[in-house]
Amino acid sequence: MQLVAICMQPMTLIRKTWEKIATEILSLNVICQRRMKSDPLISPPTAQY
Repeated sequence: MQLVAICMQPMTLIRKTWEKIATEILSLNVICQRRMKSDPLISPPTAQY
């Protein structure tokens, strides 16, 4: 149901929301990568540099 509501909105608003989601995902990935590298308990041995 949410996808239908999104499709009915203007393209500019969809683009803004997708950019927002993409930036949030990228920032989360950066945080997770930093945590994996800094924390030896969480990261597997292959990820330690």
